[in-house]
Amino acid sequence: MSDYLNNLITTASRSSQVAPKNIQSIRSKMLQTGEDFTLPLLYYDQEKKLTSVKGVALFDNEKKKGELYGQDAILLTVMDGKMGNYANFTKKVRSDMKSKENNYITIQVTDSNRDINIVNPDHRNLTFSLEYEFTTSVLEYPKDNLNTDKKIKMLNRRLSEILTKEAEKVVAVLQEANSDVLSLGRKYRVRHYDEYMKMNWVTDYPNVKIIPKVKVNITQTGIIS
Repeated sequence: MSDYLNNLITTASRSSQVAPKNIQSIRSKMLQTGEDFTLPLLYYDQEKKLTSVKGVALFDNEKKKGELYGQDAILLTVMDGKMGNYANFTKKVRSDMKSKENNYITIQVTDSNRDINIVNPDHRNLTFSLEYEFTTSVLEYPKDNLNTDKKIKMLNRRLSEILTKEAEKVVAVLQEANSDVLSLGRKYRVRHYDEYMKMNWVTDYPNVKIIPKVKVNITQTGIIS
């Protein structure tokens, strides 16, 4: 059973469903203010007698305070800079096709860059900007052959809008759970210690203004690279 669960979690970490964890890595975060962690959320199906990875559990210090599932959990893993070998997303990019599957696209994030900035360091109006750039390839898009720059730019723009909105939802869930998985408190403490000491991060974190923005760049379409 231990080998089965270990292989299950290892496979999930490769597809970015969860981030790799061990006792040492989470213990250090338990002891620090301004830094929290996630753990794999497992689901046991009584009828099928099977265990699966459902998402991630969000912790506030030592207490589990929230959950993220499916693609939201994958997005958090990428946002946290802990992407595995790849991360796949299936998104609805149009609504005019009679065949429902033609309205969707499946992309694979092969690389990501992030830039976390403190826009306003004043503890009374603390503001973070989280900027992400996803390098992606198209795995499936039934509607079109992506053989023109215009089509690719349109999809880049649409996917950027969709993933930015979903990143905003992820951040909202983190703040509602008071779970600083992105370690923003630690970054604030290091860069603006005097301002940090004027606030109580544990109680003030949910009210901090956090603005995520995702930019998608399709570099491979399966037709033209």
